[in-house]
Amino acid sequence: MNLVSSIVLFKNSKEIVQKSINSFLEQDTNRQIILVDHSPSPTLSSLVTKSNISYHHNPGNPGFGAGHNFAHRNTTKANELNKYIVIQNPDVFVSPGCIQTLIEKMETNPEIGLITCKVLNPDGSIQRLLKNDPNFLALLTRRLPFLSHLNLFRKALSNYEIKNDIYDTEGEIPIVSGCFFIISREVWNQIGGFDERYFLYFEDFDICRKVRSINKKIFYTPQVEIVHLWTRGAHKSYKHLFYFLRSMIQYFNKWGWRFFK
Repeated sequence: MNLVSSIVLFKNSKEIVQKSINSFLEQDTNRQIILVDHSPSPTLSSLVTKSNISYHHNPGNPGFGAGHNFAHRNTTKANELNKYIVIQNPDVFVSPGCIQTLIEKMETNPEIGLITCKVLNPDGSIQRLLKNDPNFLALLTRRLPFLSHLNLFRKALSNYEIKNDIYDTEGEIPIVSGCFFIISREVWNQIGGFDERYFLYFEDFDICRKVRSINKKIFYTPQVEIVHLWTRGAHKSYKHLFYFLRSMIQYFNKWGWRFFK
């Protein structure tokens, strides 16, 4: 089966992106990568070393979701007929066989609209990225950890976070990370891809809500895995913190304000 993945770039390490590309392609000539580069200059165009890698430079930088939408609006006619779309961060390394396993699960269960797998740190520890629908007090507590000493905030955080044992259990999950997932193209087209009003952050929360709103499942399996470098920009940069807060407000304005659970 032909597969197409999109990666949105911004001043990334060429070596890391190259490793991410290679991990997806797995020497499979039926797979294609679309690179959408929002960097000021097109220095990453040198990553196009094979015919199944394409590159688009847009220094205007309309945002993460808009970049992926552009990639899948501008695929070739052959790619438009593909049943599945892969969304992949430039710092994600896909384990051998991972893509095939996820596709097989979607093929055997048409109710699955979006699927992901276990996400690991480079040291092999699990990134706990599975979530319930967010509530305001939980998000506030994650940015201000001292609030977790207060019972109300601790309970709100518990309502948001997924229990540790779930990471070894296959099944439906309300919210998964946008760092890597596979989505049915039929579902993608039906929901209109990412909501481009989010410049950065919460676009993955939003797309999961949209998939669920058409009665399709968000599915997680621990049978296969990826490695994600994950810099956690919102915790290190005031600019990224601004993007996070703005997207959070946009999300709650769209889906309704939840303060506790």
